[in-house]
Amino acid sequence: MPDLKHPIFLNHATAAALHAVDGLGPKDVETLIAGRPYRSWAEVERSGVAIDGVKALQSQGVDLGAPGSGPLGEPGSGGHGGVGGVNLGQA
Repeated sequence: MPDLKHPIFLNHATAAALHAVDGLGPKDVETLIAGRPYRSWAEVERSGVAIDGVKALQSQGVDLGAPGSGPLGEPGSGGHGGVGGVNLGQA
C-alpha cells in the first residue's frame, strides 16, 4: 500500500493525491473529480466508481471533506475553476 499523505479529502484532493490511493485507476480518479462535490459516501457510490474503488478510499483513510472547499482552479473542487476576477472573500 502506498504511503498516503494524510489527510486526503475527496472533495478537494488533487488528481495526484487520488492516484496514490491503491485500488483506484485513472478513470476512477477522473470520474471522482468530475462528480464533486460529494456530501455522503452514498453519492460517491453512485458516481460510477466501482464499489471496490469506494472501499479502497474508505479503507485508506480518505475523508469527504467539506464540499466546495477545494483548491481554486482544481476542476470539480468547488473552487472557481480558473475563472479570473472572482472575489471569494479570502485575504
